[in-house]
Amino acid sequence: MPPAAFGRLRFLHSAGLAVSAACLTEFEDRQTMPDANPKAFDLHDFVPYLMARVGSLMALSFTPHLDQAGITLHMWRVLMVLHFNGPLTLIDISRITGVNTSTLSRLVGRMMDKRLLSRRRSREDARTVQISLRCDGQVLFRKLWPEAAKAQEVVASPFSQSDLERFKEMLREIETILVRQIGARNTKSQTRTGNVDADVTAS
Repeated sequence: MPPAAFGRLRFLHSAGLAVSAACLTEFEDRQTMPDANPKAFDLHDFVPYLMARVGSLMALSFTPHLDQAGITLHMWRVLMVLHFNGPLTLIDISRITGVNTSTLSRLVGRMMDKRLLSRRRSREDARTVQISLRCDGQVLFRKLWPEAAKAQEVVASPFSQSDLERFKEMLREIETILVRQIGARNTKSQTRTGNVDADVTAS
């Protein structure tokens, strides 16, 4: 959009006329968007797209087995995490799986209804509730694990062991960068909120 036209939208909005904030945001975003010309930007060279695409395709290849077992992909991740780590708190499971705690709480409830999981208070700290696999959960994990391992083998088969190890190392490095970035952003947000609270208290 030409700068003059964008300025016109800004003027109308500030004057209280019918220009939505969403409309303005859309035009503002376009100012920093990459060139829409395919020769200037190839989506298949965009790392976040590639990672999301590969993850979706791997999930699709495994979904029929999950459907047959009557569980979702998130439920499978919970089964896998608890199998390899033993009893964990809801927060620990959330941190490992990447599923937010509110969604995870509902998910765990459904899995308990299916008699896959159990909840019990920690012996060390009665305030801490730990979640673990029940017998049915272990049986289901063992039934599905060969198919999950097979899905990884299909993806890994074209690569040498050294290339595969380097690829996994790169993924861990990306994960570390993103976790650090999100942590810094959350800390900054909490600091800002704390400052606001302090200002309100002081006033």
